[in-house]
Amino acid sequence: MKQFHQLAKRFQNEDRGSVAIIFGLCVLVLIFAFGMAVDTGRAIQVSSKTSSALDSAALAAARAMREQDLSQSEVAAVANQYFNANIKDSGISGATYSALDVSVDAGTGSVRLDVTGSVPATFTKVAGFNTINVSRSSTAIYNIRDVELGMMLDVTGSMGGSKISDLRKAAKDLVNIMISNNASSQNVRIGLAPYSASVNAGPYAASVTDPLAPSADGCVIERTGSEAYEDTAPGAGTWINAANPLAPPADIDGTDGTGSYRCPSVSIMPLTDDDVALKDRIDDFTAAGWTSGHIGLAWAWYLVSPDWSGVWPGESSPVNYLDGKTIKAVILMTDGSFNTAYANGDSSDQARNICDQMKGADKGIIVYSIAFEAPADAQALLQDCSTPGNANVGQTYFNAKNGNELREAFRSIATQLNTLRLSE
Repeated sequence: MKQFHQLAKRFQNEDRGSVAIIFGLCVLVLIFAFGMAVDTGRAIQVSSKTSSALDSAALAAARAMREQDLSQSEVAAVANQYFNANIKDSGISGATYSALDVSVDAGTGSVRLDVTGSVPATFTKVAGFNTINVSRSSTAIYNIRDVELGMMLDVTGSMGGSKISDLRKAAKDLVNIMISNNASSQNVRIGLAPYSASVNAGPYAASVTDPLAPSADGCVIERTGSEAYEDTAPGAGTWINAANPLAPPADIDGTDGTGSYRCPSVSIMPLTDDDVALKDRIDDFTAAGWTSGHIGLAWAWYLVSPDWSGVWPGESSPVNYLDGKTIKAVILMTDGSFNTAYANGDSSDQARNICDQMKGADKGIIVYSIAFEAPADAQALLQDCSTPGNANVGQTYFNAKNGNELREAFRSIATQLNTLRLSE
């Protein structure tokens, strides 16, 4: 009995078995914690890759909507296509996702994508967790706006010597900034309207002048009648008048006998995104002739006017006013007083009338102007014609006193337009 009592007492005090039990329980907890860590890490990885795939799909859909003018169902198809391809390339295995919930705001250029999905769990299945659920959303905005820019460029006699060289450099600087060196230059189109005492409409003269009194050399002057200061498409009753070498303009005494002072040697260029062609045409500028600024102004407007879509080739056709996707702008540049007019009287008065119509709220055209070593009356006219400067459009009137300032003015306008198309 004494030995039995001692054995019982030893059994009562034995704790080595409890250590084993505790150790076993700890091992189970550690294994479960390891499994939780593995599945949690997998959940984080899946969520990250899902977000990345969704972000890329949202941006692709927003861009496609913007550039291809897609409907909501078409945007949704693009988004699902990109998302599924991105998930496939991500290396996620066993994941299943619902169709994307796609919300589109064409006005702001935004696309919102929402998705839910699940991935099979691994270790945590022992605790009843069979799947890892994923819910993610992404919004992308792709609202880089197009630009249509018409440039009225002075190639009159007073621009001779270094001034015409300065203009060539300045205008090409703008082309380089807006097209050549711009990674986001798609859908930036620029048109050229060089002018002196008239405008050389080149191959387009036949379609804009009266067939009964066509332009023989491509040279055109001001319009007459009720549409004189409008951008109405040329046609019956609203034709552009052809320059007649036999009839001197109203503000000039005498003639040089040939009428060559009335027309630039270089013709207009409709809207194009071909930077090489634009710079080649600019390099051809030569200085000669009097100053019919109102005619150059009108043609810079016609280059971006949707009413003139029937005149220009399809790739140069302007879009509608205020389409929500396009910045329309005109640059006015001169070094002298507007001194040459025809049937409608004073050139400066006509220019102001054209400016008033062109800047109408129903058109949304931004008007920039550059006075280049110009007299006071020309400076005042250009200031009046400019769109009022503000925080959105920046500086719109420039008074360049030398060639360097002229180049800086063109560069500034180009930079402002690029900033504007990216920020709105």
